[in-house]
Amino acid sequence: MDTLRTLLAIFLLILGAGYPMFAIWRLSLRINEKERTQNSAQMIVQFVLIAAVPLAAMLAGFALLLPSLWESPVIRIIIYGATGLAIGALIAQYWLGRSDANAPDSQP
Repeated sequence: MDTLRTLLAIFLLILGAGYPMFAIWRLSLRINEKERTQNSAQMIVQFVLIAAVPLAAMLAGFALLLPSLWESPVIRIIIYGATGLAIGALIAQYWLGRSDANAPDSQP
């Protein structure tokens, strides 16, 4: 069980470090698309994800490695809040993607 906890902590730390780089790369590709207009609400959701996912993943990874860190109620509230924010942003991204796909094209 201790090995699984350590592996999960390492995975969360790698996710927290790698996700912002991947998300910013995808965002730059999306911004550089000429034929498609950018939905500002989707961009805001992307920025929220770029902030919330690393915060939740890195703090949870450190809390799994250092159980004394998990005992701090402030750290737990931050982890739960960032995780909830990331889940809410994922739901908003899915909802905005569906509404964007159903919208008629305004291009002639």
